[in-house]
Amino acid sequence: MFGLDFVKKAQELQANLAKAKEEISLLTVTGESGAGQVRATMNGRFELLSLSVDPALLASDPGKVSDLVVTAVNDAGQKVRTEATRIMGDATGMGPGNPLSAMGLPGF
Repeated sequence: MFGLDFVKKAQELQANLAKAKEEISLLTVTGESGAGQVRATMNGRFELLSLSVDPALLASDPGKVSDLVVTAVNDAGQKVRTEATRIMGDATGMGPGNPLSAMGLPGF
């Protein structure tokens, strides 16, 4: 029913996906807001690793801090999603260079 080539491609895809998941888990990205006054660092598992707020911001406009923190954390999360999508696309052959990716079809 399925040829040896199909099985080989499936095994290759499985190995690529495992490697991609590992690569994603090792990601570290930093999101920013307020022209860099607030920075949020997040890993590929969407865990917040660090958060820094410029002390000058705290002194000058403490009410603005919570909005900037939310924006920086959301920015970091979006960067994780973007990078994870790219990595998984590369692993599956569904990246932007694959003409079949626009149709949702794998490139093998």
